[in-house]
Amino acid sequence: MFEAMAQGLVSPIVELLARWDSKTFWLYFACSALMAAYIISRRSPAPSIRGTLSFLFPRAIYAHPSAINDYKIWILNNLLNAAVLLPYAAMLTQATSLAVEHALGALVGQASLNWHAGWVSRVLFTAVELLVIDAGFFFAHYLQHRVPLLWQFHKTHHSAEVLMPITVFRMHPVDLMLHTSLVCVLAGGMIGIFSFLYAGPVTAFAVNGFNICLFAFYVAGIHLRHAHVWVMYPRWIAKHISSPALHLIHHSSDPKHADKNMAQIFNFWDRMFGTLYLPTEQEGIRFGLWNDEHLQFRSLGALYGRPFLDALALLRPKRGPAVAARPEESVRRS
Repeated sequence: MFEAMAQGLVSPIVELLARWDSKTFWLYFACSALMAAYIISRRSPAPSIRGTLSFLFPRAIYAHPSAINDYKIWILNNLLNAAVLLPYAAMLTQATSLAVEHALGALVGQASLNWHAGWVSRVLFTAVELLVIDAGFFFAHYLQHRVPLLWQFHKTHHSAEVLMPITVFRMHPVDLMLHTSLVCVLAGGMIGIFSFLYAGPVTAFAVNGFNICLFAFYVAGIHLRHAHVWVMYPRWIAKHISSPALHLIHHSSDPKHADKNMAQIFNFWDRMFGTLYLPTEQEGIRFGLWNDEHLQFRSLGALYGRPFLDALALLRPKRGPAVAARPEESVRRS
C-alpha cells in the first residue's frame, strides 16, 4: 500500500519527464502551447511575448476555485491509479486476451494459426489498436451521458466552471473504472485475436513505445480540448477528426450543446449516433452544468460524494435529494 501511494505521488513527475504515453508528457504541453501561441499571434494586431503568455496562462482561470479542485482531484486520482486502476487494467487486459485466444483456439481446434508477423500485420495492429481504444472511450462516454445513473458520476467532470489542461483528470472514480473496463476489455480482445492469428507477438508502429497515431493526435493539441482557446481544425479534417473546439462545445452549459461531440478522436462515432455538432463559426461558450447545477460541486467532498447522493435519489426518489433535470430530449437531439 505504501509503495503504491509513493508511486502515485511521484507519477506526475515521471509522466511529465519520461512517459510518452501520458497526456502530461512535457512535449504535449509544449505543442499545445505553441499552437495556441500561433493562433493568438494571428489574431492579435500587435503580438508580444508578454501578452501571449498572459493570454495563455490567465490567473483568472488557473487560480479559479474550479481549477484548484482540478489540481486536487488530479493528485488524489493518481493515488487511486497506482493503488487500484493500473493493477486492475493489467489484470483485465491479460485475462480478456487469454480468454479470447483460448476461445478461438477451441473453436478451430488449434492453439494458433501461426501466420507470419510482418510489416502488414504491424500496420493492421496499429490501426486496430487506435480504433479499439477510441471505441472504448466513446462508448464509455456515451453511456455516461445516456444512462441516468452513470450521468450522476460524470457530472463531476462537467461541473468544471473553467477549462485548463488538468481538467481532463477531473474524473470521478466510477467514471475512471468504467473507462478502464471498456478500453481494457476491447484492447484485451484485440490482443487475443492477434495472438491467435500470428506466430509471434505483433506490436504497433510506435514512438518510444506509444502508438504512432495516438502520438500524432496528442501532438496536434490534445491539451487544447480543455482550454480557453478556440482551435478548430480545417473543416475537411474537422469532419473526421475531433477538433479541440468540438470538445469545448461538449462542455457547454447551453442545452443545444447537451450530449454532443462525445468522440475523443474520430467523429464518425458521433455521426453514427446522431451526437455530432459541427459549428460553422466560433461560438461563445459558458462551461458547467445545466440549471447552474455546477454550483453544488464546488468542494472536493461534493465532487466525490454528491454523485452517490444523486444516484441514490434516482433509485429512491422519495428519500433522496432532488436531482436537477436535464435538458428536454427535443433540445438535446436538435
